[in-house]
Amino acid sequence: MILGINGHPRGQGTCRALLEEALEGAAREGAETRLVSVCEYHVHGCDASEWCLSHTGCSIMDDMWTIYPLLAECTGLIVAAPVFFAGVPSDLKAWIDRCNPFYKDRKIFHRNLFPQRPGALIATAGSNRPTDFIGTIEPVRALFFTLGVQFEAQLLIGGLDTLPPPHPTPEQGTQARRLGMKIAKIQNGDSNTWQPDLPWWNQIPENGSCSCGKK
Repeated sequence: MILGINGHPRGQGTCRALLEEALEGAAREGAETRLVSVCEYHVHGCDASEWCLSHTGCSIMDDMWTIYPLLAECTGLIVAAPVFFAGVPSDLKAWIDRCNPFYKDRKIFHRNLFPQRPGALIATAGSNRPTDFIGTIEPVRALFFTLGVQFEAQLLIGGLDTLPPPHPTPEQGTQARRLGMKIAKIQNGDSNTWQPDLPWWNQIPENGSCSCGKK
């Protein structure tokens, strides 16, 4: 399953439209797809408790426990986000920060995570300065590294504040579909046989209960 994350806090707009085009392209290549929007889930920011240093998973009981299995078990990942003050929106950043348990799995516990999955970024910005995308690219690159995802493609679209509608343009929609098709074509061929060492994301810690549910 190729997972598409819509990082726009409003849930609609150019980012979602481009992500839908990308997932449609992936579906044309026979891939199963799923789109989730950060605005539909209650996810708190990381509290830096370092609980995950000595435990599996995260001590914060919220909707991130609904997202963890999707991130762990998808065979491809596409993140779409607008540029907010030269970075990713705060809701999406919370999701990225809360993936620290996966980082601990790799770097401290040396557990097996899904290898070599393809990933892509779609980013939009009001201005047309290339430097505005750095603060979006780097957090997503760090997320991909943490999840064992290979950064295979990106679609960066700037100048939306001065570009007349419609947004996205037909050409941009075509570019997004091609991106999705690329991710679908290079999905890991061993996805059906992969077995994680310890799938903690399917087990709620004993120190709390998860009040998961969409907003």
